[in-house]
Formats: sequence, structure tokens, C-alpha cells
Amino acid sequence: MDPFLQALVNQFLASNPGAAFWNVFGNQITSAPNRNLGSFIKGQQDDYQNEFIGQVLPANPSANYLDFLRGKSPMDAFNMLTPNQRGERPGMFAPSVKYVPSPF
Repeated sequence: MDPFLQALVNQFLASNPGAAFWNVFGNQITSAPNRNLGSFIKGQQDDYQNEFIGQVLPANPSANYLDFLRGKSPMDAFNMLTPNQRGERPGMFAPSVKYVPSPF
């Protein structure tokens, strides 16, 4: 890509947090194997932005949001959730056992 065009794109993404988020994670969201993962990654947008503004910028005022996002891995955070938090319902296909009371 032309260096001028690349610089222009980087400047746009640095000044547009939503566009930067979709630039970095858009492919992961749209190609997620299940919608729970896609929803989780989209839900991380505000968390990442708050973390950047509240923790990273005070420590390093020249930090770049795009570089910060590239260092993040929402898949790691998603995999650390319990199966129930990830939206997995293993018992859905194996319902609980029902006992019939014995007349004796």
C-alpha cells in the first residue's frame, strides 16, 4: 500500500475508536463459529476503550489505540469463561432425569 495512504488510514483509525475496533476485530466477529463469541467480542469494545483511556493513556500519553487493540486477544478472555458464561448448554440435549414415584 502507498505509504501516504497507509498513514492516512492509520490517522483515521487512531482518531476513530469504533473504526479501529472493527478494523482489528471485525473479521473475528463476522467469522465467529458461534454468535456467543461474536457478541462477546463486540461487548469488549467499551471495556477496551475504557481500559485504554483509564489505564494506558495516563501512563503513556503518546500511546496509540490501534496498537493497543492489536495487542489484545478477546479469544483468550472468552476461553477463560466458564462454559455456562460462554453460552454453552451441554445439558440441553440430555435433559435431567425425571423420576416416577413408586406406588409401593
